[in-house]
Amino acid sequence: MKKRILVKALLSMTLLAGCSNNTTESFEVPFEGELSHVHGMGYPGSGNDLYFASHTGPKIYREGDWFETTDNFYDYMGFNAIDEGFYSSGHPSADSDLPNPLGIQRSLDS
Repeated sequence: MKKRILVKALLSMTLLAGCSNNTTESFEVPFEGELSHVHGMGYPGSGNDLYFASHTGPKIYREGDWFETTDNFYDYMGFNAIDEGFYSSGHPSADSDLPNPLGIQRSLDS
């Protein structure tokens, strides 16, 4: 019986750790390229991070540093920042199986 309780406790802690709100660090890397052809920009989620919608995914300016995402290199177009996140449309990356065009996309977690 004690083993079951221990296993359930460990599984619960693992699940809670996986649901943490600290996903920014694993989803972003420093960006050192050139930003050209911007489709939109704004502060999604009413935060301090300025997002730029580009042909190769969002680029983020935060506290003097530039970042890019490690995934979702979509050609974001029609980018609109809102209090809860952003809405966008556009085209998937060349290696994606998603339909082209993407249709309206919504992000509530940046």
